[in-house]
Amino acid sequence: MNLEFRIKNWNWLYWTIPVFLFFAQWIFTANSMSQIRYEELAESVRNPFWLQNHTIYDGVSSNVGWYGTLLVIYKILGFTLNTAKIYRLVLSLISLFSLAALLKKFLGEKYAWIPLVTIGLSPTLLYFNTLQTSYGLDLQYFPITLYLLSTIDFKKLWNSLFKQSLVFTIAMIAWMSYPTFVFYLPILGLVYLYQIKTQKVYRNFLLLAGGILVSFISFAAPVVLAFLYVKDKNLLFYDPKVQSGIFRGAGTLYLNWGNFWQNFSGTLGDLFNSAGSYYFEVSVVDFSHLLPLLAVFFVVILGIVLTFHQKKARFPLILIWLVFITSLILANLTFDPSGKPGIRRSTSLLASVYALFTVCWYYTAKWKTENSSLKVFVVALLLIIPFHHLLAIPFNLGNLTVSSPYRYSLLFDAADTPAKSLDLFIDAARKQDLKLGCKDKDGKEATCRYVEGYAAVAGSCLWNNLNCRPILGYDDKKQEFIPLKVDLWETYYWNH
Repeated sequence: MNLEFRIKNWNWLYWTIPVFLFFAQWIFTANSMSQIRYEELAESVRNPFWLQNHTIYDGVSSNVGWYGTLLVIYKILGFTLNTAKIYRLVLSLISLFSLAALLKKFLGEKYAWIPLVTIGLSPTLLYFNTLQTSYGLDLQYFPITLYLLSTIDFKKLWNSLFKQSLVFTIAMIAWMSYPTFVFYLPILGLVYLYQIKTQKVYRNFLLLAGGILVSFISFAAPVVLAFLYVKDKNLLFYDPKVQSGIFRGAGTLYLNWGNFWQNFSGTLGDLFNSAGSYYFEVSVVDFSHLLPLLAVFFVVILGIVLTFHQKKARFPLILIWLVFITSLILANLTFDPSGKPGIRRSTSLLASVYALFTVCWYYTAKWKTENSSLKVFVVALLLIIPFHHLLAIPFNLGNLTVSSPYRYSLLFDAADTPAKSLDLFIDAARKQDLKLGCKDKDGKEATCRYVEGYAAVAGSCLWNNLNCRPILGYDDKKQEFIPLKVDLWETYYWNH
């Protein structure tokens, strides 16, 4: 009875961990609302508003999985400037519980909690989850898809078909939201085939064919719907003005050693030194300082050893190395127009490092050896990483309130927070024609960037069913205020 009580008690305690990790994420998100960056407005307001009008802003703004998800939320629940942050917070909760369930299934609670805490407190994960962009969404979606895939029981026909459909629909939405998710697709495909093999589904042709057909249709459906929904279909796949389109964002393959080394150096810096890449603003990165660096180096070496000497670990380790190597090479072969490449395009590499850590921790913790001192040393070396993450929390939390160099001040610094500033414009728009304007150094009306402010006010009025007056912007060509509309940017009357 005493042993049974301890097991049940430990099981209950284990499930409090994702709750506490979610609480940590909530604190980070709450402290990020004092400012908003240009990309956040573009990704969570302007681009969904353009999608509302059956179009995309340009080929770079083609992550329609993210915009479409937000658009559905705005239409159903209404719009606030921070709704996208709240959605990422909810997604974080689902992702953390999926990760916890996945680790529990394969490691057991006794060995799963350290990797769960380590991954959940990743400085990169905590920071990207506070943004209203699609950056780092792969880190949230992948545990969800992998967990669902691992629970498919082909003996339960309708349940298995539903889960197959759900997995591959989410996978496509994730890929359409953030191109980096492409590095996980081979893993999901191989795990899917592994499930088919181990459950001997190949013995039943109709079951096998039905499952594959449902999976394929579900995977293709989101991109087909996006194609049917937008009116400028060619622009979705390739915009000649920006030379980009869906599944690429602003990145393009560029086979150049100098470009590769610049990207690689930026990624290493973001992982092991300090944040220096575009939109990556944390005070303490995941593995900064000497001891975490040594711990990661040991994890990689131990991962190689386990791959050759642990048969049971070989399949998951091969999958991990697949993500590790492809991310390391292909992500760093893309050209980053920001001029500040780094972890933003290599989050899958970070995910593979944490996966290696998880496998190494499991086999180290289970390791039976007469040399207890050696085991204590190895365990202590691995524990450096979660301990480092704990120490990083106050520094990274405080850094969220520091004014960002990418902060969008225009129109959104009229009050204490960007959300309150937007409320002022909405209140004005409900009473009279709203003139969005900027002054030059002589105090005269001047042309400024209206598109994000226009989308925020117009979108708020539309999605919250408010009766608003026309929104105007100063046209330097006509020397007067004119009504703002999507066509002005579609036709490039005003530059993007």
